[in-house]
Amino acid sequence: MSIVALPEGDWIRGITTRQPPAACIPAGAKTVENRPARWRPGWMLLYVGKAIDRLALRTPLIARTIRSRDLVMGAVIGVAHIIDCHQDFDDAAGKCGYCNLRIHPTLVSGRRC
Repeated sequence: MSIVALPEGDWIRGITTRQPPAACIPAGAKTVENRPARWRPGWMLLYVGKAIDRLALRTPLIARTIRSRDLVMGAVIGVAHIIDCHQDFDDAAGKCGYCNLRIHPTLVSGRRC
């Protein structure tokens, strides 16, 4: 594996999620994001992919949060600040990382990519 230097200037990382859990992040109902690798704290664009997590539609918290909302797909829906990321070593695989998100109050209007 080679080390690549990042470009100079202003740039921001993005995190891709699926709908409907993605809609719960800016709404404040979802403050923890599970990822298989550790993420550094910092600002992230919240990008929604074009796939829907159909199983998540049956989760009561998600169903209540997305009621009467349009689910934007394939767009940046907001900005989040990762404030903490830790490994859960109780997980059977030992690889599941949890990122605690703090949501920036400014949301961007969803524009399809």
